[in-house]
Amino acid sequence: IRAMHELRSEGIDRALLVVGQKAWKYEDERALVRELGMDDRVIFAGYVAAEDLPALYAAADLFAFPSLYEGFGVPVLEAMACGAPVLTSNVSAMAEVAGEAALLIDPLSVASIREGLRSLLSDAALRARLSRRGMERAAQFSWSRAADETHAVYERVMERRA
Repeated sequence: IRAMHELRSEGIDRALLVVGQKAWKYEDERALVRELGMDDRVIFAGYVAAEDLPALYAAADLFAFPSLYEGFGVPVLEAMACGAPVLTSNVSAMAEVAGEAALLIDPLSVASIREGLRSLLSDAALRARLSRRGMERAAQFSWSRAADETHAVYERVMERRA
C-alpha cells in the first residue's frame, strides 16, 4: 500500500485489489489506506472463491505477492499459470518456486517493492516476458508430479532402513 502510494505521487496511479479473508492487521491496513488518502485506489475484495481467482489473475496487470511466510507458493504458480506477470518475495519458498519467471523483491522494503512495481507497470516488454516465463514455469509443477516425487523419497528412505 505504501509503495503504491509513493508511485501515485510520481504519477503512476493504478488501483490495487487486495484479495483474501480479513485477517491479522486487516484494520491496520484499512486505516493506512484512509491515512494515505487511497480509499479510491485500494479495494479490499475479501474472500474470493477459488474458481473465480483465474479470472482475476488473467485480468490483472500484475500479481504482487510480497509474502513473508508462505509454505510453498501456490498463489504465485496460480497467477503464473493464468499469465499474470508476478512480483514476489526473494525470501521463503517464493524465490525457489518463481525461479527466473518473476521479479523478486525484498518484502520488508517499501523501496524494493516500489521499484519492482514501477518496473512492471512501466515496462510492457518486461510484463510480457515474465508472463511467458511464468506460464512455462507453472507448467513444470503438478500435483501428480509432487505425489510421484514424494513417493520416491519415501521409497529411498525405506530402502535405506532395510
